[in-house]
Amino acid sequence: MPEENARASEKLPIYPQPDPELVLVETNTTLEKNIAFARYTTAETYKVVRGRLQSVVERWIGVEHAVEHRLKSFKDVDEALTPGALYVGVATLTGSVLARNRSIFLRLVLPPTLFLVSMNHFLPKMSHNISSYVTALERAHAPALADAHEQLNETVISSSVAARQTLHNIRFNTTKGVERTLSELQNLTGLKLSETFGWTRQAAHKVEDEVKEVVDEVQHKLGNSNK
Repeated sequence: MPEENARASEKLPIYPQPDPELVLVETNTTLEKNIAFARYTTAETYKVVRGRLQSVVERWIGVEHAVEHRLKSFKDVDEALTPGALYVGVATLTGSVLARNRSIFLRLVLPPTLFLVSMNHFLPKMSHNISSYVTALERAHAPALADAHEQLNETVISSSVAARQTLHNIRFNTTKGVERTLSELQNLTGLKLSETFGWTRQAAHKVEDEVKEVVDEVQHKLGNSNK
């Protein structure tokens, strides 16, 4: 029986059989696989690099906006930048020119010193705003440095005020002494020496007013420094 079944299966069919369906299986070569992997890697790397660059650009734009906003906050609405800023630049450049052939110490110290002095003179409100901002940063990140800076400022202000008071006191005492001497000479000689030399009571009152202004200025500065 098995042999008969095998012979029957070997016989040709009476009716024509359909052609077998051909199925093409695409197989990539090694070169194609390497090229595809390289393209995929390049595309992914480009996406990562582009994302990082975009992040850096956005951060930089944020920093620019923050710096621009901070610089605008330093400017006082009642104080014009021109020509004060021009004078500050000229003073700083003058310091660089004067210290060009000097020692390294002067080359390092003179330009920033003239910058700070001219800034405080020509743009006092802006200088005060910048100083307040720096003090706030010191107070937030370095309290010990802020305390030392504040003590140094108080010492410098007190020394400056004491020197100015001493100078005004000398002028006042000199004026009073000269006036007294002229008065005695007038009594002895009968000549109007005070009018001849221009020494009047107005000069003494003027010196007194100047001393009073200095004292008021000292109290105002010390009050601001304590704040």
